[in-house]
Amino acid sequence: MNLLSGRAKEETQFEKMWVQFLSLFSIFLYLSNGEVNPGPVVQTSYGELQGFTINLENGQEANIFLKIPFALPPIGNLRLEKPKAPEKWQGTLNATSFGPACIQHGRQTGYTDVSEDCLHLNIFAPHEKPTNPEKYPVLVWVHGGGWVAGGAVSHGYSGLANRFVTHGIVVVTIQYRLGPLGDERFPGNLGLWDMRAALKYLKKNIANFGGNPNKITLMGGSAGSASVSMLSMSPSTRDLFEQAIQISASPFAEWTTSNRVIAETDKLAEQLGCKMKDSLELKRCLKNKTVDEIQDAVEVVGTSRYDLNVVLFGPRLDADFFPNDYPDLIKESPKKPTMLGMAAEEGGFFTILGLARSLNELYIPKDQFKNYKRNKLVKFIRNIVAPEIAFGEKKAKEAQNKIIDFYVNKQVPEEPDYKFWLQRYTQLFSDIGFNIPILKEVQYKREYDWPVYLYLWEHFNPENFEKDLPIKGAFHGIEYPYLFDFFLTGKFEFDENDRKVQKLFIDSIANFVKNGNPSTDNMTWPPLDKEHMFRHLSLSTMKSPQAVVRWYDAVRWHRTKFV
Repeated sequence: MNLLSGRAKEETQFEKMWVQFLSLFSIFLYLSNGEVNPGPVVQTSYGELQGFTINLENGQEANIFLKIPFALPPIGNLRLEKPKAPEKWQGTLNATSFGPACIQHGRQTGYTDVSEDCLHLNIFAPHEKPTNPEKYPVLVWVHGGGWVAGGAVSHGYSGLANRFVTHGIVVVTIQYRLGPLGDERFPGNLGLWDMRAALKYLKKNIANFGGNPNKITLMGGSAGSASVSMLSMSPSTRDLFEQAIQISASPFAEWTTSNRVIAETDKLAEQLGCKMKDSLELKRCLKNKTVDEIQDAVEVVGTSRYDLNVVLFGPRLDADFFPNDYPDLIKESPKKPTMLGMAAEEGGFFTILGLARSLNELYIPKDQFKNYKRNKLVKFIRNIVAPEIAFGEKKAKEAQNKIIDFYVNKQVPEEPDYKFWLQRYTQLFSDIGFNIPILKEVQYKREYDWPVYLYLWEHFNPENFEKDLPIKGAFHGIEYPYLFDFFLTGKFEFDENDRKVQKLFIDSIANFVKNGNPSTDNMTWPPLDKEHMFRHLSLSTMKSPQAVVRWYDAVRWHRTKFV
C-alpha cells in the first residue's frame, strides 16, 4: 500500500476539480446543443411524449426526446428488485430535458443531479420521415463507468445527432442502476436487467420514432462494452437486438465479472446495521435505508479496492441472467455481427491520469511519478497480480517469475528512468485489464463463427494531455471526443489527423449499423477468419500529411502485437 500513501490531499483537490469540470460540462452541453425548435408529439404504448427539434450541422434536423421512462421508478418496495414495466400516463409528457443520473457509488463521481428515479432513455431521430418501410436502423449507447458511476447526460445529444442521425440512424442512450443499488447479491445484476427493460421498451416503441425494431445495434464503452457483450450472450436479452459494437472492455476481464460482490454486499450491510443471515430480511433492511445513509456507509467501506479487480459492485454469474459460463453462452447464442476493439494504451487512464478516481486505486500520484522504479513494479506483480493467496506458493512464484521476465526484464535500457517503469506498469495493466480479455473473447467468438471486426485505436492528439505527463498515448476512453464531443481531459482543437480518424471511425460505425459491415468507400474491412484470428484495423496516423492520406486510403493490416 506504499504506492497509495501521502496522496489524500491530492485526491481531495482532484475530486473537487473533477466535480466542477463535469458540472460545468453538463451546463455547456445544454447551452451548445444547437438551435432548438418546437418538436413533434409521439404516441407510445404508455402515453404521448413532447420532444423538440434541433438544426444539425449539415442542414438536416433531428427530433430529440429526453427522459423517457422505460420502467417504474425503482424506489420504495421496488428498490433492489428487477425492473417493472412503466405505467400509462394521461396527457402529454414533457420530454425536453435530461433526467437525473442514477445514484452513484459514492458522492465524488462528478454527478450532482442524481436520483433513484433514473430509469429513463433518450431518443435522437431524423426529423424527416423514413422512406424505407422498414424505417431507420437504431443505435443504442450503453454508458460506462465501472457499473458504479456515469449517466446519459454526459454524452449530450448534439454530438451524437450530428455524428449518426445525419447518417439516417436513430440513436438511443439509456441509464441503469449502479453500485450497491444495481449490483449486489440478491438477485444481482439489476443494472443488466434494467438494460433488458430498456431494450424491451424499444422493441415495442421505437417504430413510433421512425426506428426499425428489427435492426437494433448496441454500442457501449468500458463497462458499457462489457455489458453489451453480456447482453449478446444472455438468453434473457440476446434476441432483443441484432448487432454489437464493443469499445474497450470484455466480460472476460476479472474486473467485469466477480462473485466478490457477495462479500462486498455483506460489508456494506454490516456498516448499515443490516447484518442478517436471511437474505429477505437483509433486503428489507436495506430497502428502509435512505440514500444518504447508504452513501455514508459507502464512504466508510470505500468505493474500490487496490487490486486488478477494482470494482466492488459489478455483474456476477448468477444462474439467472447468466445460466451458463461465458464460453458456453457464446457457443449457443445467435452469431451476432460484432465490431470490437481496444486502445493501444488502455491502462494509462487509470495508472497515470487518475480520472474517475472513485473507480480505482491504481493511480500513481504526480508527486510520486519520479519515485516509481523497478522495485515497485516487481512488488505490484508479486503482491497484486500473482499473489500467493490466489495461486498457492509454488504456482505463484512460477507466475510471478514469468510476468516479471516479460514486463520487467525484457528490452530494458541501460539507465531506465521513471518514465520507462511507468510505461511498463501501464502496459501490464492494459494487457491484464483490457487487451488479453478482449482477445480471449475474440478467440471464442471466432471459434464459434461470430462475424467479428477487430480494431486497435492507436491515434492520439498530444494536445489532449498535459505537457509534462510522462506517458502520452491512446488511453482508455480515447474515442469519446470523436464520438460525442465528450472530452475526458479537457477540450482540445481537432487537427487534420483527428478529423480523418474521426471520419473513418464514424463512417465505419454507421455502415456497420446499417449493413452489418464496417467497410467504407475508401477502405475494405474484412471480418476475422480462421487464418487471420487477430487481423485488425489499426487507427493510426503519422506526422506527415501525405502519410496520413496513404494510411486513410489504404489501411494497413498486420497481426496484433499481443499474439
